[in-house]
Amino acid sequence: MNDIKDIIQLVAREAKKSGLGVFLVGGYLRDLVMGMPSTDLDFVVNKNVLKFVKQASKKLKSRVITLDEQNRIYRIVLKTEDRPLTLDFSAMYGKNINEDLSRRDFTINAFALAIESAFRPDLSRIIDPFKGLDDIKSKTIRSISEKNFIDDPLRLLRAYRFSAELKFDMSEKTQKQIKKHHRLVSKPASERVKEELIKILAVRDSSRYIFEMDRQKLLEPLFPGILEMKKSSRNFYFHPEGLWQHSKMALSGFERLIYPLAGAAEPVPNWPANLAPIPNIYSQDYGFDIELAEKISSHISSRLALIKFVTLFHDIAKPRTVARIKGRIRFFNHEYEGSKEIRKILQKLRFSNKEIQAAEKIVKAHMRPGNVAQNFHRGSLTPKAAYRFFRDMGDETIDILLLSLADRMSYIGISAKPKEIELHAIFVSKFSKRFFEYKQKTSQPKLIDGYQVMKQFKLPSGPVIGAILNFIREHQITGKVKTKEEALKLIRKNLPKLKKESSL
Repeated sequence: MNDIKDIIQLVAREAKKSGLGVFLVGGYLRDLVMGMPSTDLDFVVNKNVLKFVKQASKKLKSRVITLDEQNRIYRIVLKTEDRPLTLDFSAMYGKNINEDLSRRDFTINAFALAIESAFRPDLSRIIDPFKGLDDIKSKTIRSISEKNFIDDPLRLLRAYRFSAELKFDMSEKTQKQIKKHHRLVSKPASERVKEELIKILAVRDSSRYIFEMDRQKLLEPLFPGILEMKKSSRNFYFHPEGLWQHSKMALSGFERLIYPLAGAAEPVPNWPANLAPIPNIYSQDYGFDIELAEKISSHISSRLALIKFVTLFHDIAKPRTVARIKGRIRFFNHEYEGSKEIRKILQKLRFSNKEIQAAEKIVKAHMRPGNVAQNFHRGSLTPKAAYRFFRDMGDETIDILLLSLADRMSYIGISAKPKEIELHAIFVSKFSKRFFEYKQKTSQPKLIDGYQVMKQFKLPSGPVIGAILNFIREHQITGKVKTKEEALKLIRKNLPKLKKESSL
């Protein structure tokens, strides 16, 4: 059963059979009012909720998942062609639906519809005790009560998530409540915090909301390293408000890079008025054409929020690695120390091992494009050096190149001139195109395999075989060898050297 109306109708029939009061509440109803698609359903049941969920699950041929036994919240997950459909059922709080709605987070989520009116749906029968429909019309995020932030501090983040996703403004009273209770934000489970942060970072202009959350002091309790970054004022950093300002501006610059078709001419959110503006690299001859933009967008789409997160914290180790040498400020090994810090942060937030490894690689390598760019502009970058960069950086190559450019863009008008940004943008665009060419070439069949090498040169299995295969692959990708015969000839010529290098 994939049709959402059929599912609501089935729940309505089961409610009628059981003689229970069942209400559709929350996000689905809000999205229905706004004319937006939604596939997550929330139900409130006035009594015997577990028994009712079990009955419904049998009809839906799915199992019941217990989300919160104490508060009696249960879930059914249905597979559909597009994405899983979740049905959450909770026991009614209080004597009636109005009391239950009073415990919810914001007015725009605090209305209900009796299930018998839901599958039609008859929106004129919406129960709206806190005037949430009016707030939808005025595009306002408004808390129901200050106490509800204390009961569940995750709502401090959810306020910004809804603001970001719906493009609603937050009421002044709600903002004051959030600032008053900002220290509570570290109390919810790490998994829940991560989910809200990722949803915020997923929106196109997430930097706007990161700046706002920072003004409300919401981020420091979650990431204590921010305070240390803020203290790095001009006595050992370039930006007037310290390293954290640089990090936020790098995020703003990153978003300008990856959304060229959506408002590239708009002012960058929260960019200081006294600094030179970020150049719009898509409106000048920097090589960032639409074809490249689409390739980049497709390549990083699955981990976009993660890359934004890494952009915010790529320099987190700078305060502890600062040194003044001959009057010059240096941050030795900050990228290596930063990779360790990003691992700790992401582990605490329960990111996957694959995501953590990617983040570590990006932070550790974010300075490397600068060195490669110098050789590129001198004309001394060899095909072999480019190949090894792509091989070492793997699928994170584009992430690292974009971060390096966003990193530099944040210094414009502070310690970098527009021409420097232009040169690095040209390098990043051309090197990105070369990466995609490299990806295409690596899909070509190998000229020779390990078994053939061992047989031809009478070699045992071991490190030398891997070294030979890497050697030939490098020469194949860079166009030095094109046939199996050429590969064998090259191996024979270089075999003593390869044996010696692989034994070290």
